[in-house]
Amino acid sequence: MTLLGLLGRARIAGFEIDRDTDGLLRIRGPRTAVVLARELLARKAEVLTVVHVWNGRAVALDWRHGRIFESPRPCALCGVPTLLLDPWDQRPAHKTCAEVAISPSTATEGGPA
Repeated sequence: MTLLGLLGRARIAGFEIDRDTDGLLRIRGPRTAVVLARELLARKAEVLTVVHVWNGRAVALDWRHGRIFESPRPCALCGVPTLLLDPWDQRPAHKTCAEVAISPSTATEGGPA
């Protein structure tokens, strides 16, 4: 599963994800979603890079390590052509689509794929 999809599922399940003062990942959620929590932990380094957007403390993701296509491809989130690859899963995606997908104000049933 993609990182954005995983975070969308976590939001819908009611997870709280944050970084503590020591830089450790803190995940709280329903006991019935232990498999989802393990998936998040397996991608800890990546989750830590987006937790500030997840919690609404920032609106912009850091895509300095993202790649660019030579020709446009459909965004995995909105379907509109893009030249950008998301830096986590190397899927075509607009940076703004990714930011909207994981922001606290857009928790919807189904979430990003």
